[in-house]
Amino acid sequence: MRFVHLFIFISLSLALSACGGGHNENGTPILEEDFVEYSNFDMNFHPLTKTICDPFTEQESESFHRGIRASLYSAPSGSNFSSVQDYIDLGDKQEQTLFLSQMNVPTRRFEKGFINAFGEAILDDGGEVLIEDFALDMRTIFKLGKDQAPGRYEISVLADDGVVWEFRDEDGKYKELINEDGIHMTRMGCSSVALDLNENSEVPMRIKYYQGPRHHIALVAMMRKLDDGEEPGGDKQCGKQGNKMFFDYTQGSAPKKAYTDLMERGWKVIPAENFNLPLVFSYNPCTQGDRPDIYDVAEKIDENGDVTVSWKTKAKSSSQLLVNNLENNDQHLVESDNVLRFEHEIKIKAPGLDAKETSLEVKPVSMSHNLGREVGPSVYLND
Repeated sequence: MRFVHLFIFISLSLALSACGGGHNENGTPILEEDFVEYSNFDMNFHPLTKTICDPFTEQESESFHRGIRASLYSAPSGSNFSSVQDYIDLGDKQEQTLFLSQMNVPTRRFEKGFINAFGEAILDDGGEVLIEDFALDMRTIFKLGKDQAPGRYEISVLADDGVVWEFRDEDGKYKELINEDGIHMTRMGCSSVALDLNENSEVPMRIKYYQGPRHHIALVAMMRKLDDGEEPGGDKQCGKQGNKMFFDYTQGSAPKKAYTDLMERGWKVIPAENFNLPLVFSYNPCTQGDRPDIYDVAEKIDENGDVTVSWKTKAKSSSQLLVNNLENNDQHLVESDNVLRFEHEIKIKAPGLDAKETSLEVKPVSMSHNLGREVGPSVYLND
């Protein structure tokens, strides 16, 4: 989908009711509009049009500073990649950014694709929904959870297809932890080194994963505390593979004996609390916040062809508007001023765009103080 850079003029209205907030220096009452509350987050840093929330589990993060950030790559038509690094070096990098809460995807089919907050799927270069021949380049900071004891840990991953897991050592260099690259069925890859972790440990990690030909995917990250003197990589299932070995994808990914035996031997799926976002990524926009509830959406067009869209929310939230030109599929997400309010109004002025003649679809977008997001109903103009 193409994005047109429209000139946008934004007029945002505030409720003008008095409140018991005291008086100014001249003795006049302070009105509600004098209190401007800004979001703690820059809503423009992670545009919802370019953000994909956990496409595999649809699980939202419980905290804005936790999660895994991923860049998405796809293989150009006619390519025949057999290494995850080929996708990253030679593939097409998509403009969307993914956020995952954890890696817990038992063997199953993947057919829905990568969907943004507006229900739009990423397409491959053939115009089809991207469900195969893609790679994720994931970054996170690994920390122990509050109930996890300090000690030496080994890491493993059940993956279909290839995965290469790296960690940054104390010398600042990334070193290989797991290498199960290539096209294969769900295979257990095991760490070659142990991680010595305590409550203050913060280990930057890079996990590169790719899915080759459709339809099955798997990506389950696990950890296990080692006993004194025990070395990593010794589990009898390390290197074993099979699409029905660990999970039965025909029965809702039901665990099989090989997987339940792993749990009995002390392996645990790495919980979301272990994955934390690097500070450079600011915050996780896929956080499970309080939704603001949009209502009373209305629109009007003035004699100059400018569109004004207004709406209300039950909780203070930000104001944005998705404008889609139905005639040429140009799309633009109006930037937010990051002010939180109950009443919202955005006026759109676009040179060459006559809202009295052009078919438009517009959607109000609001995010609450704790990142609960809401996309309002579509308003169609001249459709």
